[in-house]
Amino acid sequence: MGDRGRLTVRTLTDSELADMFIVRAALEGLAASVVSARSNRGMLITKLKIALESLEVADGPSGQLVEADLAFHRLLCELAGNTTLVRAWETLTGPIRVAILFAGPTTALTNMSAARHRLIVDAIASGDPETARRAVDTHMREAARALLAPAQNPTTPG
Repeated sequence: MGDRGRLTVRTLTDSELADMFIVRAALEGLAASVVSARSNRGMLITKLKIALESLEVADGPSGQLVEADLAFHRLLCELAGNTTLVRAWETLTGPIRVAILFAGPTTALTNMSAARHRLIVDAIASGDPETARRAVDTHMREAARALLAPAQNPTTPG
């Protein structure tokens, strides 16, 4: 019987998590570059700014912050107007959500600050697809580094 009836959560290896952030950076970088080149970019930026406001007020439990963060990134993908991109992004959200929650609130607060996301919005607003893509790439590299740091520098729980 053993695990019957119990929920078990498999945590990602460092390598799997790093790979997922590389794929997220590619998907969201594509979305950001597409959105930055749109003629209705101003309207799309307004939608992203509304999502930013949700991040700013999500100062409660880290779970609320995680959901506001994922909503911002999902919206970015949706604004690109590519359903395949959104579906591919969605396959990563479950495992990444678990990894973020396992990393703890300090990491969540650092990675999910509205200020860090504002850099992405500003880059998209510039209208330069390469600037927008680079901003997402930097964001994802920093997020992955922060999530992997606790695993590389373990501390005793308590």
